[in-house]
Amino acid sequence: MKNILFDELKENEKTESWEVTKGDNLMNQFLCGNWSASVKEMIEENISSMDLINFLEVDEGYNGINTTNEHFDRAFFAELGNTKVRFN
Repeated sequence: MKNILFDELKENEKTESWEVTKGDNLMNQFLCGNWSASVKEMIEENISSMDLINFLEVDEGYNGINTTNEHFDRAFFAELGNTKVRFN
């Protein structure tokens, strides 16, 4: 299954100037504290936890920062896994 987090955003979907992909947009929602809306979007768009992890790993390599350690610890992914978001 294709990971839509790498899809480019349409101009009307951007909430910040640096957002380029659907993954950027979703991560911005998580970082701004909109947990419920982010999880709901993942469920509605059929985005798995692994899709998000893969996006973060690629983004981490591209941006040269360790996103998972800087903002999201293992408890984040454990809690996300306990929602209705599918794992893979």
